[in-house]
Amino acid sequence: MGSEAVYLFYTELNRESPRDLAHSPTSGVHVAVTVLASLFLLLILFVAVVGFKAVIKQGKSPEEMNLEKCSLCGQKMNKASLVERQVGDYKLLYFCATCINNLHNELITKN
Repeated sequence: MGSEAVYLFYTELNRESPRDLAHSPTSGVHVAVTVLASLFLLLILFVAVVGFKAVIKQGKSPEEMNLEKCSLCGQKMNKASLVERQVGDYKLLYFCATCINNLHNELITKN
């Protein structure tokens, strides 16, 4: 019975408690992996939210597709009521009737 008591005492001393495990050399690695995993999940969530917002903004109604800003005054109007002029190979300028009349009047008053 004496040897069993010594064996139980020895095994009880060598058993690692949760407190001892928290101070083990690998506990820092576990914490680092947990932090990195949490940051990765936050990154995925952030990318999903930004992507969702981008998709929502791109959806234009048919009415908005036919609207364009006047290049001079910046007022949004239907494309049918604007004069369209191309400058160079790619730039389109739109002019409303009010701005065209104002330019015409300026030209007449100068001459």
